[in-house]
Amino acid sequence: MLRQRLRHGLTSLVILLLGVGTTGLLLLRNAASEFDSKLKQCYSMVDVVQRFPVLTATNSRTYLIPLTNPEAAEIPDRHRYDEVVQDMRNRLELLQKATDGRSTDEAVDRLAGAILEYSTGYEEFFRHPPTTPEDKRIFIQKMSAMNQRIADISESVRTLYQDQLFATTDNLTAKSSQSILFILSLMILGIVIAILIYFHLAREIADPVVSLSYSIKELKRGNFEFSLPEPRGENELSALIPSFNEMALELRQHRREMDERLLRTNLQNRAVLTAIPAPVFLLNEDATIDQLNPAAESLQNRLGVSGRLPGTLLALFHDCVEKRRDYLPDDIREAALFRIDDEEFYFLPRIFSFSAESGEGIWWAVLLMDVTRFRWLDEMKTNLLATVSHEIKTPLTGIRMVLHLLLEGRTGALNEMQHNMVTSARDDCERLLLTLKRLLDLARVENGASQLQLRPVNLSESLERAKQLFSGTAEQKGCPLKIEAVGEVTDVLGDSVRLDEVIHNLLSNALKHSPPNEPVTLRVSSRPCGKFLRMSVIDHGDGVPEDCRGKLFDKFFRVPGQKTDGVGLGLSIAREIVLAHGGRIGMAENESGVTEFVVDLPIAPADGMAA
Repeated sequence: MLRQRLRHGLTSLVILLLGVGTTGLLLLRNAASEFDSKLKQCYSMVDVVQRFPVLTATNSRTYLIPLTNPEAAEIPDRHRYDEVVQDMRNRLELLQKATDGRSTDEAVDRLAGAILEYSTGYEEFFRHPPTTPEDKRIFIQKMSAMNQRIADISESVRTLYQDQLFATTDNLTAKSSQSILFILSLMILGIVIAILIYFHLAREIADPVVSLSYSIKELKRGNFEFSLPEPRGENELSALIPSFNEMALELRQHRREMDERLLRTNLQNRAVLTAIPAPVFLLNEDATIDQLNPAAESLQNRLGVSGRLPGTLLALFHDCVEKRRDYLPDDIREAALFRIDDEEFYFLPRIFSFSAESGEGIWWAVLLMDVTRFRWLDEMKTNLLATVSHEIKTPLTGIRMVLHLLLEGRTGALNEMQHNMVTSARDDCERLLLTLKRLLDLARVENGASQLQLRPVNLSESLERAKQLFSGTAEQKGCPLKIEAVGEVTDVLGDSVRLDEVIHNLLSNALKHSPPNEPVTLRVSSRPCGKFLRMSVIDHGDGVPEDCRGKLFDKFFRVPGQKTDGVGLGLSIAREIVLAHGGRIGMAENESGVTEFVVDLPIAPADGMAA
């Protein structure tokens, strides 16, 4: 029913609009066509008329001006005259065809007579050319007068056509006014019909829609108890109201279920957080705390902070949010120090983001792992290692001196058996001293006693120094050393002495395990990220078994079955030095027969200053 009323009303409006538009287009089309036709005719006739004075002037220049020259003996050929007269007759014929029985007919007739008289005069001129100066003067005056007469009549004809053009414009203006008045009348009629349709259908459509809109706003505010009254009439909207009331009822039930589910989920989350012994903070991106567990509450109370993260973690948290990265350290030396009740506690922070299953919204979690005991054990181990190594080194140095004195024969000559035994003891002593030196270096690197002197370092120069240092060893084994640079090579930020130590450890290992007559390559290459520069040491040795690659950088680890000397500390020391530079070290996956150790170091800032 409502659809039929809308259809009838809209059909009436469409018919009316089509009628108004069609009528207006027809009126405008007829007026424009008439004006265009008259405009073309008038402009063409004006162009035809304006040409007559030009043609007479052409004849005057050709035939009359030479008569004024007493020395001219011959009259120019009449060929030019014939062309001009023929052009004048053609234009006169166009004017005669365009006459419309008005005042232009008389003017065109006068112009035809003047042209006939003009051509007669020139015909007489060509039959009997004037010979005396007096005859020439009379002929010139006569033809000049005819030229002027033709020009005057042409001007009058042009004026008549211009007047006709203006009259046509006035007529078009009058017709346009009539058309506008007619179209306005139809538009007013259409407005009246539209108003009637509006008032007729407003009660059937607008009032129920307004009521429905109000109900939807109430639902949006959470008022699911709101419902629409039953419809009074029968139309399409009548079926919508019961459906809306049913939807409101279902939303009420769904809301009760959702509230129960949220309460249950919140209790579960609270139970899980309570079961975690480590402090846990759940935060928004602006660092406001959304939820925390009892361990975190206890830590806040003990630190004297409330409603926020401890100050030592705020800068780290904001950096993670700004760079959209997680912070998941594994090294206990990166733990944060907290002083609680005059005691030192170390907590290793782990910061990571999470979102809903739909991907909407981002929250952050901060987990503080208490590593105080591990930190104490690590420091104790490092200090014990350094102390024991130092205490053993002192007497061992004395033993080494005694063995050297014995070999030098300072205490008397040794027989062959004695010499071999002392030599073996000296070699074992030297190896033990080297192992103690490496242990002390490792201890200094781990406890931070070795401060890095960060400067811009040219890795190519470091590789060149390493090549010169190990050139003798390489020549003895027949392994040529090669240096390669791939891509744009810039300076890295590091301690050149410590970086040389890393390069020497890797190059020494490569020469030990590389077969004779196989090259060892030192390569420097840029990384796609633009933040690191890669240094690679490549050899063609037997490689490292897959089950051993994860332990290569552990202390005292050696690949089973190795025949070379060593205690397994070189790679561990190199790893600690690279990590202290903020870099990365590892073994790259390569094709069979090639072993490649890589070191990624941060590129030096553009200003060349250390961070």
